[in-house]
Amino acid sequence: MWTRILSDRRTHLPDGQSGDPLEYVRREHETLVLKPNRACGGEGVVLRQAMSRAEWDAAIEAALADENRWVVQQLTSIPVSEFPIAGPDGQIHSEPFYAVMGIAATKFGVAILGRASQKHVVNVSQRGGICVVVLGHPPSRLIGPNQ
Repeated sequence: MWTRILSDRRTHLPDGQSGDPLEYVRREHETLVLKPNRACGGEGVVLRQAMSRAEWDAAIEAALADENRWVVQQLTSIPVSEFPIAGPDGQIHSEPFYAVMGIAATKFGVAILGRASQKHVVNVSQRGGICVVVLGHPPSRLIGPNQ
């Protein structure tokens, strides 16, 4: 995924060509996200999809003026899935959630992390949640309820 410190300089753009990242960020705004370099928890993440062009341009200028620096990154399409939710009345209904998952394999096993949120920024501190991943082993034979 293409990620760069937002600054006035030349760098390699996603197509591999050298260019001006500020010009690219202003032109390709629909496919990008701005993030503070030193923040965590999804704080300060700016999605062009959620704002006007003027607000995006203002966010670029504010990021350039911030001494802590910002990064620009290609926006990734996040799948939306329906999950069962218990409502205040105790009834179960479905609601859409953005869901992301990462898998890391090592010689010691596999680690899986899943997160889901109703916001575009999928982060636990932004009211997202950790997804449960269950690993099971099938029994040697299947046993029905009457056996």
